[in-house]
Amino acid sequence: MRLSIYLTIALSMLFISCEFESYEKICKPNAGSCPVEGGTQITKCSADGQSVKTQACPAGSFCRSGACSSTSSGNVSIVTTSLPEGENALPYEAYLEAQGGMEPYAWQLLSGDLPEGISLYSDGTISGETAEAGSFPLTFRVFDGSTPPATATIDLNLEIAISPLEIVGELSYDAVVTKVIVLDVLIPYIEYNTDLQARGGLRPYLWTMGDPPAMLSQYISNWGLPAGFIMTEDGNISGTATSLDDATSVTLPNGTTLTGYFLYIQVEDKQNPSAIATSIFAIPTLPF
Repeated sequence: MRLSIYLTIALSMLFISCEFESYEKICKPNAGSCPVEGGTQITKCSADGQSVKTQACPAGSFCRSGACSSTSSGNVSIVTTSLPEGENALPYEAYLEAQGGMEPYAWQLLSGDLPEGISLYSDGTISGETAEAGSFPLTFRVFDGSTPPATATIDLNLEIAISPLEIVGELSYDAVVTKVIVLDVLIPYIEYNTDLQARGGLRPYLWTMGDPPAMLSQYISNWGLPAGFIMTEDGNISGTATSLDDATSVTLPNGTTLTGYFLYIQVEDKQNPSAIATSIFAIPTLPF
């Protein structure tokens, strides 16, 4: 009797993954379990319930919850059907969503190229900021959390529109009909080098310096770069000043006084017809 009890316990431990029906049988006929959840093998009981065997799942299926099942894309599906439109030079953010299968999900860009500056993260977040504009056809794949994972794919189109062309800078003031962008401080005998900044429109930009409107000349009497300075078409200003005697002091409508060199500059993008933006730039001198 004691030997029979020990034998029953041993068999119970050996076939713990099976469903037990009685002491007479090891497990219920045809009961199954997965040696590895999501693996390619399944453990099955014999018809008489007296033995178990491990066998391979049919080709193209995997063991889940004690049964072999297909891992076609039907197990996990993509909920997202379109991507929101974005604008270049502005932050973009979108989220890919899936359902079914086993969480967590992981996302992959299967084909196509996101605009430069915008990235896909594994959780399905698409975010970033780009200077590009246009239509970007993309194919995404989602993996669920099972082993091996179930997958689904979808083709989506990301539209990035052209945002308005705008001149920007770290420090700016409103002045009558335009704004004043304050550039880096100019110090005599120290090499000066700075780049003008814009956003939106369609790159590359073309920068030119021109004559200001008459009404602006009523407030700023002296315009132009310091002697020995140059400005290139890509918006770079450089040079070395040896004298600041011709610097001009201007009091803006908000009461701020700037002393330095004032420039009336236009930027043009590559659209057809091109977009144009203008601004006053100030190269301040010491004191500031």
